[in-house]
Amino acid sequence: MLTKTIQRFIFTTILYFICSVSLYSQDSLLVDSSSNNSFINSEVHYFATDSTIVLLNQKKVLLYHEAQVNYENIELRAEHIILDWNENTVYATGLKDSLGQVQGSPIFKEGDKTYYCETILYNFNSKKGKIKGMKTQDGDGYIHGNELKKQADNSMFIQKSKYTTCSADEPHFYIGANKLKIIPGNKIITGPANLVVANIPSPLFIPFGLFPIQDKQSSGLLIPSYGYSENRGYNLRNGGWYFAINDYIDMAIRGDIYTLGSWKLKTQSTYKKRYAYDGQFSLSYAKNITGETGSVDYQEQQDFYIKWNHSQSAKAHPNRRFTANVNAGSSQYNKYNQTNSNEYLKNTMVSTISYSHSWPGKPYHLNVNLKHDQNTSTNSINLELPRVSFGVNRFYPFVRKISSGKKKWYETISMSYSG
Repeated sequence: MLTKTIQRFIFTTILYFICSVSLYSQDSLLVDSSSNNSFINSEVHYFATDSTIVLLNQKKVLLYHEAQVNYENIELRAEHIILDWNENTVYATGLKDSLGQVQGSPIFKEGDKTYYCETILYNFNSKKGKIKGMKTQDGDGYIHGNELKKQADNSMFIQKSKYTTCSADEPHFYIGANKLKIIPGNKIITGPANLVVANIPSPLFIPFGLFPIQDKQSSGLLIPSYGYSENRGYNLRNGGWYFAINDYIDMAIRGDIYTLGSWKLKTQSTYKKRYAYDGQFSLSYAKNITGETGSVDYQEQQDFYIKWNHSQSAKAHPNRRFTANVNAGSSQYNKYNQTNSNEYLKNTMVSTISYSHSWPGKPYHLNVNLKHDQNTSTNSINLELPRVSFGVNRFYPFVRKISSGKKKWYETISMSYSG
């Protein structure tokens, strides 16, 4: 009788062990693909810093503190994660600490996309997910949403959405829409939306919106940034349109507008040809109004600024070289139109354009230089248009082509020229 009891115990123990191993092993989970709720033969790896609780009857794994789950190209990190292999889902959320602050909010990564959220529920089989309190980046923009539903093709539907270029958790400005659809790497589509600045809806309203988010170079809208200037009031800066002309050159037209009447237009172009040359050109024109009309401190100023940088590759023309570094403009431009403090305090503008040429196999060389320097404090301008120098390297005109021993005294005579 005792022997049969021992045999039954050993048999039950082995059977339990086999069943346990078939369900989970250490830090990975693999469900048989023959079942209806299979993981398609892919392992789910999981671990947690604090504790891991396995509920066999409910087929769940509870992870606490710095928990992480990895499945194929998916990585999920959170303070608390629940794996449910009966439904093939994973749920993640943060937990409140002793001060009531939520710690370890979920971070969900799929491929090259990262989502920051309050809670997330994801199905491994259907590859669909539901995220609440979401923030993610797509291209140069950031997308916030109260609730996001992710489809198997990675397209997303978002309720109560915010689209902005501001990286803050609470954006200073955004385009708000009740409904928004994202097609990754392609475009963002919104229903009725309007521009919100400092949580105040503006009168700028659109019935629908279409924003390209392609990774490749493409023309499109440049979203302005929001700010405030003590002299010129609230403003929207650097809004405009980007033109992807071709593989060698592009252009952007931007504008600034201020509530006290000031404005600025700027065109900027970047060009580059490999192994030949590259550069950047920009031209700005601004109308600056400070103070209120009729007041003693009222002032109206029109300013311009030109900047051009050009460099040539040494492989393009070994014997010729052209470079340019042009900085010129009106004396008050830096005072009103620079956001960089170093540029604001700068009171000089210097420009140089140079061209050099040498003749292969010949001792001749030519240099042409144009120079400009400007003091914005004294309004003085100095120009050198141009400075030319031509020279001949040192040579020995009387050296014999065929030498017969010691050089004659006249063979040591050398000549050079510069002018």
